[in-house]
Amino acid sequence: MHFGGRSNIGNGRLYGLEEDLGLRGDQFQTATAVFFATYACEVPSTIFLKKLRPARFLSGIAVLWGIIATLTGLTQNYASLLACRLLLGLAEGPLFPCLVVYLTMFYTRKELAVRLSYLLAGAAIAGAVGGLVAYGVGYMDGLRGLRGWRWLLIIEGLPAVCLGIFGWFFLANSPESAWYLSPPERQLLVLRVTRDEREASVPSAKVLHQADVVAAFKDWKVWAFCALNFGADIQLFSYSIFLPTIIQALNPAWSTLYVQALTVPCFAWSVIVFFCVAYISDAMQHRAAFGILGSLASIVGHVMLMAGQSVAVRFAGCFFVAAGLFVVAGTALVW
Repeated sequence: MHFGGRSNIGNGRLYGLEEDLGLRGDQFQTATAVFFATYACEVPSTIFLKKLRPARFLSGIAVLWGIIATLTGLTQNYASLLACRLLLGLAEGPLFPCLVVYLTMFYTRKELAVRLSYLLAGAAIAGAVGGLVAYGVGYMDGLRGLRGWRWLLIIEGLPAVCLGIFGWFFLANSPESAWYLSPPERQLLVLRVTRDEREASVPSAKVLHQADVVAAFKDWKVWAFCALNFGADIQLFSYSIFLPTIIQALNPAWSTLYVQALTVPCFAWSVIVFFCVAYISDAMQHRAAFGILGSLASIVGHVMLMAGQSVAVRFAGCFFVAAGLFVVAGTALVW
């Protein structure tokens, strides 16, 4: 839901968002960029997650995000769009890193790649489904006096509210409180995670230690990860937002509905590739080579998009980029 809501502004652009809100020049690009200005809350949110009730915190974020995303569909001018995008980034920023931390409470290091692939695949599937929703919304343009882009933002925001409310009551805060497991299963889960912490020489991953926080900021590997993830996320976010615009530029004669439909196979392909890579990566217990191959695939895709002389070659470039998107981001996070 969150990934689709973040990128649906790119789909909405084809349905008259810029025209209706009176955007000029680079104002659309600014509106997409300010969304990430409030992402600075990622670090403090993961630090404080363990001091809070994780399930309630994550569910609260989902509800807040859904409300803001829905209200974005009611904006009337550039200023209100900027305000909504800033608030949307503030609500979404903590979500993904906190979900990764949440997974580490239930799974060992050797199991994380596949589990994280489910999480990232959800984002890729959201991109594919978002394209389908955007295609369907094209037939709602003008319904009850609302343009298609407004319907798109409203429709993709409301489910997040419902899922957040569901999670508030049904998500577990820890293995010990996992109500959906039997007592022996809960005990086994706790023992597995505790053993993994011991093997990693971590006294307790469930308790926040000031020394651990300070050590993390002094560790060069943390900064190397930040640099790697910075590049991966620039590619991931720009691709997800501007893919409809990129495809439309391949052939301006294509209709808006046709362009929206063409975004679907690109994201579907990224899901297939990432699932396969995540499974092999966990089986081999190796990350680096897959991250490098994913980066190379995306580089080839960008070259094809920039230098390709035919529509077919440039559209194929979209698939090469998609193949590396989640592989690079996913392997970096598991590492």
